[in-house]
Amino acid sequence: MGKKKKKNRPGRKATHGHDPVRKAGEHLAAGRFRQAVDIYKVLCKTDRDGFLAPLKAAYEGLYRQRLEKGLFEEAAMVVDQLEKLSGDSAFHERVALYLKREDYPKAAAAAAKVLSAPDRFSDKEAATAADALVVAFDPVPAESALPAEVRRDLDRIRSALESVAGESRQDALERIKLIGTRSLFASWKWLIKGLCAFYGREDEKAVAAFEKILPDTAPAAAAAPYLRLLQNDDWREAEAKDTRLTADVCVVAGCGAAAEDLARAEYLWTVKRFRDSHVHLRRTIEDFPTCSRGLVRSLTELYYNTCFEMPPKPAQKYVDHLVRSAFTGKTDNTTAKIWAQRSLALYSEESEDFDLSILEHWEKFIDLYESLNGDSPHARSLVYGFLPPAPEGAGLEKYRTGPALLPGERQCRSESLPAAGCPDCIFRKNRRYPARQPTVGPVDTSISR
Repeated sequence: MGKKKKKNRPGRKATHGHDPVRKAGEHLAAGRFRQAVDIYKVLCKTDRDGFLAPLKAAYEGLYRQRLEKGLFEEAAMVVDQLEKLSGDSAFHERVALYLKREDYPKAAAAAAKVLSAPDRFSDKEAATAADALVVAFDPVPAESALPAEVRRDLDRIRSALESVAGESRQDALERIKLIGTRSLFASWKWLIKGLCAFYGREDEKAVAAFEKILPDTAPAAAAAPYLRLLQNDDWREAEAKDTRLTADVCVVAGCGAAAEDLARAEYLWTVKRFRDSHVHLRRTIEDFPTCSRGLVRSLTELYYNTCFEMPPKPAQKYVDHLVRSAFTGKTDNTTAKIWAQRSLALYSEESEDFDLSILEHWEKFIDLYESLNGDSPHARSLVYGFLPPAPEGAGLEKYRTGPALLPGERQCRSESLPAAGCPDCIFRKNRRYPARQPTVGPVDTSISR
């Protein structure tokens, strides 16, 4: 038999009653602004004065949420609702919206209205409006009610930025002298002073100026790559994952042409996708790897030495990847083969016991090196001079023997070997451990990392 349904007794109160005021407050506090807006809109129909303020707060939170997610059209719709509620234009929200959309003329027009009535807005909102006027770089209409002191400081900042761009640093500093520290444009003044110091090679002054800029402002965003380049501390993980910041740092450092590619490679490296990072550079940087001096050479040494800093299992996979990527595929890149074979040979030396495979790896390295440079006794002397002593009967008679490495042969020879670089640098630089004593002849065993 089926169970009988229990009937609610008359007069008994339900324990699960719904309290819309409490629920709306919970949504607002938890950042669920869409749900809070829906409830407060209903509540405003019965008590507009009582619930108008929290409804505005919910709309403002929803606006910020959509702006951060890049939902600009949806954010604009929320601003329309805010303007209807207040019966006035919510100009400071529109300033941020237009800046995010990179619609600088509209951002400047809205900013001029904000700064025409600064008492209505917070310091942060006024600073955002000042930033909009600067980045728009459009003349402020004569009919604007912009205060005279704001207009004067704006003109000083704009002319100073033009002087910085024209490398007239002293002129730029003269133009910003009269801007006070309480001015809406004070952060722009510090940015200009920092830029002048940076390009004048006064790094300490540049850092001191950049650090005085207010956070979360346009000048702070502009100064970020300079600060990151000047500060020697390690990158935080969040910074390393910020491809926009990394690309900006590359531009400041003079590597603008490869900025986006380097930023992507840095991101992949940071999330420990080392092989993907290497593949990305092989695909996007034409001369990677290289034996020539410069940025790409520094990248080459990083990518082809990192296996020595890894645990054994990931290191072996990474070395296998380097070799596979160099010796297979559609393109025949001898330089990539040289570096991959070098990494394989050096990594094979991790074994304490002599193994003929180590010698075979180095023999292949010599063949590849000489295919670009011709016969190179010096390269052979480096290999044979630093290999561990071989046991009796190891069968080395079938291999070529190199000359002893003589005193004074440690000088760099890169200028005479432009095709594949200096054998000293390629063979020894950034090795994981100091080179073994040569079997024949003395040599400087110091290693630079």
